[in-house]
Amino acid sequence: MKISYYSKATDFHRHAGVWLERNEAANNRLLALTTPPGGDRQWYFVCHSGQDILGVAAVAEHNSLLATQLPESAVNDVFDRLVEDNALVQSAEIRPSDLEFVEKWAARSGTTPHRKHSMRLYECREVTAPVSPGGEMSCASVDDLELMASWWSAFLLSVGFGSDRPMHDAVLAMIKAETLYVWKRDGEPVSMAACGRFTRRGVAVFGVYTPPTLRGQGLGSAVSAALTQRLLEQGREFCCLYADLTNSTTNKIYQQIGYKMVSDSELWEFSSG
Repeated sequence: MKISYYSKATDFHRHAGVWLERNEAANNRLLALTTPPGGDRQWYFVCHSGQDILGVAAVAEHNSLLATQLPESAVNDVFDRLVEDNALVQSAEIRPSDLEFVEKWAARSGTTPHRKHSMRLYECREVTAPVSPGGEMSCASVDDLELMASWWSAFLLSVGFGSDRPMHDAVLAMIKAETLYVWKRDGEPVSMAACGRFTRRGVAVFGVYTPPTLRGQGLGSAVSAALTQRLLEQGREFCCLYADLTNSTTNKIYQQIGYKMVSDSELWEFSSG
């Protein structure tokens, strides 16, 4: 068994891309690191025996460690390199059965782990259209910037990330890339959703948000289903998304519009002291 280390996304993809694409939805986040705007993240690891890949790991945005299942000795080798390079790892996304992975990194890095989220990954290949709440979906425009920025900030806060500052730059980039969509009723925005992390056959849907005063009307279902349908019609074989396992409403909604479970995962954060 050998661990190959890469500092360039293109080199990592050249070695492990085909292997990751065998389970493309489950590996969406790892694959997205290898394509623009994933960029070079400095730490990419491929565990292999000859030509056979046994698992991979990488440090993603926000200093989050992502990994498939890895042999125990490979985990130790990955941690050795990260410690040697003084890598800042603030969180790790793991399968629920891989708690030992978290405990080992906490011990090696002298940090304290705590579980932030339990998540379920879904994929959809055929949409079941919900009852329309009235209105239609369109790409968000610059005219929507102020409202969408405040909604995006509220969305991040609702899932435990970000601050209460409007996210103008990030939202403007999505508007220009035509990856942010809004559901409008009577000409007024009432819900939003975004897409990104494009891979060879799939794409992720995220950022589904409806203001609290407008919830319970099927608006989130409508914009999620419409965006998923548009992406499939544009040639994507599947869409995937994460849902917080503690939110029974969103999990039910996504299943009703055609999303099917792929896997569960947990996000753990590491704090010093």
